[in-house]
Amino acid sequence: ITALQLMPVFEFEGNSSWGYNPASHMAIDKFYGTRDALKSLIDAAHQQGIAVIFDVVFNHAFGSASICQLYWDDANSRPSANSPYANQIPTHPFNVGNDLNHESSATKYYVKRILKYVLEEFHADGFRFDLSKGFTQKNSGSDANVMGQYDASRIAIWKDYNSAVKAVDPEAYTILEHFADNSEEKELAANGMMLWGNANYNMNQAAEGVVNNSDFGWGIDYSKRGFAGPNLVSYAVSHDEERMAYSCINY
Repeated sequence: ITALQLMPVFEFEGNSSWGYNPASHMAIDKFYGTRDALKSLIDAAHQQGIAVIFDVVFNHAFGSASICQLYWDDANSRPSANSPYANQIPTHPFNVGNDLNHESSATKYYVKRILKYVLEEFHADGFRFDLSKGFTQKNSGSDANVMGQYDASRIAIWKDYNSAVKAVDPEAYTILEHFADNSEEKELAANGMMLWGNANYNMNQAAEGVVNNSDFGWGIDYSKRGFAGPNLVSYAVSHDEERMAYSCINY
């Protein structure tokens, strides 16, 4: 084991959650414990040569978040038209909560300030950004295919955030749950970012002895994607996927 990736530990709504419904992007969730306890965990991991990566959720914020409450339309229960942080209407089909506008200078400052804090205060080794494909103001409505198309403005946003991370710690990881067009992912990888590679379906096919679609090379081999280096975070199972053993036993 060389790395420990924590699912979101920052303040979320309620006490029973995976953490993808953020209420505060900076505070450690009170239900999990204290800041000092988290620091002790990270120190212990580092003593064993294990990196600690934080899963962070900046695509959206839920209603109790201060950046939502400060600019809120009570009548329609959504961000107000003058919000410098959030869109009134989400720009893409995968949004939950209130969609944040990452072209806004206010949102950019907010995100960079928090990333700097986590790197310096907790000595995090990097970040896994949830739903990174949503960091766009290009409106794809309900069309997931349009959302995944090459988006120059989204690339610019991510290069800016990656630069902010590297300015604090040049060795820190920027890992994106992106799943966009490969031409876009290739460009982000060339900028030093890492992209999630989902091999779940194809690995399940192989494990179940089904020849059709059993080639999982695209999910694990960065060279098949044309990446210049091994910037692919490959996986067979994640928190969004069914367990492989369950699938093998049942199918």
